[in-house]
Amino acid sequence: MLRQFEQFECHDLPVEEITLSANGLRLIVTPYNESIAGYDNYCLELKGTFEYSLQGPFSSESLEQLEVATLKYHLLENGTISGELGLLPGNDGYWTILFHSAMWKLQQVT
Repeated sequence: MLRQFEQFECHDLPVEEITLSANGLRLIVTPYNESIAGYDNYCLELKGTFEYSLQGPFSSESLEQLEVATLKYHLLENGTISGELGLLPGNDGYWTILFHSAMWKLQQVT
């Protein structure tokens, strides 16, 4: 199931929706699908321990331009993942979200 992450490139990946909380993250991304000449919607949910670093000012306009810049992760023996998610809110700063031993689910949203 971890191969699902590898099916689309996690760089300049548009974010449709993001929800941050003390013990969870929900991220809906819209990778381009060449076979349909359109966009798919995928939802990544993580539950675990997080560290958030939101740098720079940002406006509602910059949130409309939010995109995944990087996603680095590794699978742990217990099936959870640890890693780092980098997000660009338009041209207004950079967000880093570290996650540790997170339970995860990635599914296509219709």
